[in-house]
Formats: sequence, structure tokens, C-alpha cells
Amino acid sequence: MLFRSDLTFERSGDDEIAISVQGRWTSYDVAFTWLDGIEALHVACAFDLKIPERRRAEIADLMTRINEQLWIGHFDMWSETDVVMFRHSLVLAGGLIGFVPGRSMAGGGNYEAMLVNCIDPRFTTLSWQYMGLLSGVDREKLGDNYSHFVMAGGPIGAVHPKFAPWHKTFWDNLDITVGLHHIKRVVALSHRDCGAAKLAFGADKVAEKEVETVSHAEALLTFRKEVAARHPKLSVITGIMGLDGRVDLIG
Repeated sequence: MLFRSDLTFERSGDDEIAISVQGRWTSYDVAFTWLDGIEALHVACAFDLKIPERRRAEIADLMTRINEQLWIGHFDMWSETDVVMFRHSLVLAGGLIGFVPGRSMAGGGNYEAMLVNCIDPRFTTLSWQYMGLLSGVDREKLGDNYSHFVMAGGPIGAVHPKFAPWHKTFWDNLDITVGLHHIKRVVALSHRDCGAAKLAFGADKVAEKEVETVSHAEALLTFRKEVAARHPKLSVITGIMGLDGRVDLIG
């Protein structure tokens, strides 16, 4: 909810709202767009800052360096206007239910699976697309019939000692979705070029694809064993997603 009275609003449709905010150094145009086809909320913030052509390369390099340090969202330059933007998409499978007139939110119910993956925004849409390709246990296609847990490193964050303070939170959430949603499967995806994996394993253990695969596989197999020990009736899919969305299955 927004309570500021000095904000300028503009709606171009039922699924989009744009807000203008005056900052100390410049103004900010923030657009919230609901993408019904993939059930995602896209947030874009454009700065009133146009980049001169002679400095495009310099700014592009700066944004690349900044993006390397970001866990969520990314900066880019809109090619049509040379304006700097910050963008992020939140996949909310079923997440708009309860906020749209005519729909109702169910607190429980039967879901097919739980997806566990990383917070890296490069893989938000790719992971959703991959889930849509999987066959369901009780249906032909899994579709968006799954709960979703996101954490740095995905399944690596759930088992690696480097991230021990997070472990209980994840396993408690798994217990809840098993009891509340009656899931039958866990899909756990780590990914290539993962900053959290670099923190966990060390840069040398993820520098090349072969050693990166070995490092990820060790954590994914540990994850599978832990799920089996806690919930032996659950089937588990574990894999490493590439930057192109392809998944190398492990286990």
C-alpha cells in the first residue's frame, strides 16, 4: 500500500500502474506490470538520466560491475531512449489470487510439487518455464501447480555448512508445504555462474564447468539424502540449470 499523497499515478490498464516520485537528485518513474501469461509481477524503475552516446560503453561497464554484486534485480540501459533502468520480475505462481476481484485464495489444497531455487533473477523465468515442461504426478503437465521456496544458492543454501543458519528455515518450510499442500515431489535447482556457490565452495571449485558440476553435485546429492530422510515418500528432482535454461540432472 502507498500512503504518500504527493505521488503521481497513471494506469494504462487493469494490469499496470505507473508512479512518479521526485528524488533528491532526479525523478523516478516506477512501473508495476502484472504478466498474466507467466504469473509474474514486473517492476521497472527508470531514472530521469539520459546517457550521452559517447559514454554508453562506460556506463554499460559500470552497470555490469554493479549487477555482479546484486542478488535481486538488475540495472540496464533502455536502448530506445538511453535511459538507465532498474528491473526485477517476481514469479508469483498463484500469487495474485486473493488480490484480484473474482478470485479467492486457498490456504491449503493439493499441489504437485515444491520448487527450490536461487534468488538470481536471471533464472526466474527460466525456472518457471522448466517447471511447465515437467510431467505431473497426478496430471499430464505440472504447470504452475507447485509451491516455491527461493534462497541464495537454492538447494546449496539448504545444506551447505556455509549457510547453516538458513537450514532450519528451509526444512521447516518444506514440512509446512508437505502438510498444507500435500506435495508429492521436490524440484531442487542450482545454477551455473552462481555467486552463492562461489561463496560456499570457493572460486576455484566453480571456475570451470567440470569442477563446478562436481561441487554442485555433491550438495545436490546431500539435499536428496536429507529429503529422503525427512520425507521418504517424496520424489526428488535435482539439477543444475545453465544460463540457457537447460538442466543437467543430478542423481
